[in-house]
Amino acid sequence: MNIRFLHFFIMIGLCSCAFGQQKQHGSYIDPFIGTDGMGHTFPGACVPFGSVQLSPDTDTIPYNVNGKYQPEVYEYCAGYRYSDPTIVGFSHTHLSGTGHSDLGDILIMPGTGSIKLNPGTSDKPETGYRSRYSHATEKASAGYYAVTLDDYGIKVQLTATERVGVHKYTFPKGKNGHIIIDLNHGIYNYDGKTLWAEMRVINDTLLTGYRITDGWARTNYTYFAISLSRPIIDYGYKDLKKPAYKGGWAKFPQYHNFPEMAGRKVVAWMKFETAENPELVIKVALSASGTENAIENLKAEASGKSFDTIASEAAQAWEKEIADIDVEGTEDQKKMFYTSLYHTMINPSVYMDVDGSYRGLDHSVHKSDGFTNYTVFSLWDTYRAEHPLLTLLKPDRERDMVISMLKHYEQSAEKMLPIWSLKGNETWCMTGYHAVAVIADAITKGLDIDKKEALKAMVSTSNVSWYGGLGQYVKLGYVPLDKNSTAASNTLEYSYDDWTIWHTALISGDSETAGRYLPRALYYRNIFDPALGFARPRYSDGSFKKNFDIKQTMGEGFIEGNSLNYSFHAPQDVFGLMKLMGGDKAFISKLDELFGMDLPEYCYADNEDITKDCLIGGYVHGNEPSHHIIYLYDWTSQPWKTQYWLREVLNRMYRPEIRGLGGNDDCGQMSAWYIFSVLGFYPVCPGTNQYVLGAPYLPYARIKLPDGNIFEIKAPGVSDKNRYVKKVLLNGKPYDKLYITHKEILQGGTLEFEMGASPNKRRGLKPSDKPYSLTDKNGNYVTK
Repeated sequence: MNIRFLHFFIMIGLCSCAFGQQKQHGSYIDPFIGTDGMGHTFPGACVPFGSVQLSPDTDTIPYNVNGKYQPEVYEYCAGYRYSDPTIVGFSHTHLSGTGHSDLGDILIMPGTGSIKLNPGTSDKPETGYRSRYSHATEKASAGYYAVTLDDYGIKVQLTATERVGVHKYTFPKGKNGHIIIDLNHGIYNYDGKTLWAEMRVINDTLLTGYRITDGWARTNYTYFAISLSRPIIDYGYKDLKKPAYKGGWAKFPQYHNFPEMAGRKVVAWMKFETAENPELVIKVALSASGTENAIENLKAEASGKSFDTIASEAAQAWEKEIADIDVEGTEDQKKMFYTSLYHTMINPSVYMDVDGSYRGLDHSVHKSDGFTNYTVFSLWDTYRAEHPLLTLLKPDRERDMVISMLKHYEQSAEKMLPIWSLKGNETWCMTGYHAVAVIADAITKGLDIDKKEALKAMVSTSNVSWYGGLGQYVKLGYVPLDKNSTAASNTLEYSYDDWTIWHTALISGDSETAGRYLPRALYYRNIFDPALGFARPRYSDGSFKKNFDIKQTMGEGFIEGNSLNYSFHAPQDVFGLMKLMGGDKAFISKLDELFGMDLPEYCYADNEDITKDCLIGGYVHGNEPSHHIIYLYDWTSQPWKTQYWLREVLNRMYRPEIRGLGGNDDCGQMSAWYIFSVLGFYPVCPGTNQYVLGAPYLPYARIKLPDGNIFEIKAPGVSDKNRYVKKVLLNGKPYDKLYITHKEILQGGTLEFEMGASPNKRRGLKPSDKPYSLTDKNGNYVTK
């Protein structure tokens, strides 16, 4: 067993005898994977889908200075960069794998010696409260993080419950310790981001307070309750932004031992007697509803429990969630698999108190009724594989996530489903209206969703005329470039989203709505240039963009991508897309060219979301619009090429290393792609009941399904050499289809692949073997 995990599990009593027993699934999780480079993950402590992500922040790079964007901040989306030499402190909220950011709420930093109220700088940490550290003392596992702060000699240990972050500080003997609570600190911070913060000293072991920030989440309320295992002996604070008005508060010596602290840049300090008894345990409960709710969260989840007990419960919570899948493989393969599965279960996050209270999109406090409210819906990314994976493995959670989206719609002034929602706020990040795809997929796969209410929300969302050129899209059949800078990709995404609305209306028996949305499901065709054979943005007068570069990822009408990749974005109608591109041979040629070319650096030099590490040829795996492309060979006469390229991507873009992820993990989407592709199938078109077959990466996987059925995937002898599928058996019978249905998986059984070093070029070629397409090769509608 990896020594850091062995040490931890022995400590918390999970491994009474590690040798001679099968390793826990959770022991393979390495939270350091992806914490440098493009992954943007964090190593800190959290539980599955928890509200709290307690993790170190390693610098204070601002989002902007005097309104000017600071590009280096991009590397701090998760607050932590492995290559940094210092730690600023430990904050309680983080996003996993995003390409933009926020949060970093309620930072705490322990120290000894003189009090310093600014963080200092990485090159001169002694000028502030931050500290140097060494990776030699740093440990991370599921629900646990530890490090020693070298400048103070303090051992830090972190763990968490769903709503409580727990710190354990061991100060050096013979020294009294203190903590800094910085209510101004934040990720993607800027001057003025914290609108207001308050903290009260209720007694010498209990603090409460809140802060309101204006960041990516425009109006974010974070209330907290902090319990301390040792009494405060002295405390104070400073507002680093001198108040312009003090009123009657100026009468009091409010900055020292005064029980109420408030301001726009509040930094507080508290001293403790630790010279004889060096341990201090701090429990920080969060709420979006109020301080009393935070106190109740604290009582319900952490009261009376030791640090070790909570750490043990956190590890067990992760073990329970990820043990749904057993795999066989090398130690590194298992590490990559279970860390990826771990990353799919950090976000979305519970956004609700233990009594069901949550802050809605209207900023009012609501009470949930029969569901758990969630937040962090990175839908441009996660509709593709993250949500389908949760629908398969965690349908009860996914149902609640869909209901959370429908509540967002109810509370929306615009009457829209979420686009990219965060902490009771709409961020309007990215494009499309992909909540409709998540809802359609859930309904198609049998989750308990009110179809009528869902369809009402889907239709409303898809007809908001001012959103992203949608009014022109409905009128013209495409979004014109002179009205919207990402017009081409908007058109492609809207068309797919409209297909999901059509399909939902169809299975709901609403023929009138289905009739209106069927033409819109084919609007993607309106931006294909027949002379070019690729998608190309058009202007309002119908003309195509002049001086068009299909390789360039910036300024050509596509968001975070180019025409070479985005032109394949019609997962609802692959045969129709193939016909537009010139038929089977031309389609294959375009795919081959995409993977085999060398994309010039100028095409992505100004795009922070795409680097060379994200690329295989011209295929941009490091960004989501391309994720289904490898599987499109299955619709062609050469489906075996899917099997070839899958293994290339899995080997090159997913490595169990610090810089091992070939792109932002984006709230679990990159990892969900990995999980599906390792298992051997992928949801190319969410909203259908089909998963398109690739080839398993590992020799064996066993999925324990929610109803108790078992689905096994066997691929004996699979390897980099033996990557091709020779034959497939489903429950012992030959299976020639290039897809498997959701129902077939849920029924349980065995899917067995015979693998070889050369492709079977005759398999999967019959029309009945091919996956779903809205139109067939002859252009006829397929409505089943």
